[in-house]
Amino acid sequence: ALYTAHLGRVMTDKANQAWVSGQLQSLIGYADKNTVEYVTALSKKAASSDALASKLKDFNFPDGGDTKIFARELFNRVPHQQNTAEALRKQAALKKKKEDREKMELLRQNERYELLDDDRD
Repeated sequence: ALYTAHLGRVMTDKANQAWVSGQLQSLIGYADKNTVEYVTALSKKAASSDALASKLKDFNFPDGGDTKIFARELFNRVPHQQNTAEALRKQAALKKKKEDREKMELLRQNERYELLDDDRD
């Protein structure tokens, strides 16, 4: 079988490169290291598998189902820049939420304290 992706699982770089190399060999008839790295980088930057397929077609990949399948499977195998940015946003939001929770706790603690009268005359 041409395409044997394990969907939902991000593969190691080495395993991914071997897989991409085999797929490129089947799709376009060659697979040098630079092409493998370039196609993998395109996938990491792509917003969707359709966008990746479109970009691949711009580079004279076959205009058909095999390119779409390859793009979808590769897209599912690699981490994406937008996911990294989204993760950073979520991390920042969680940090802010934690800080807000800590501030509220300090305010509650401060409300429990009362000022003491100065009984010195």
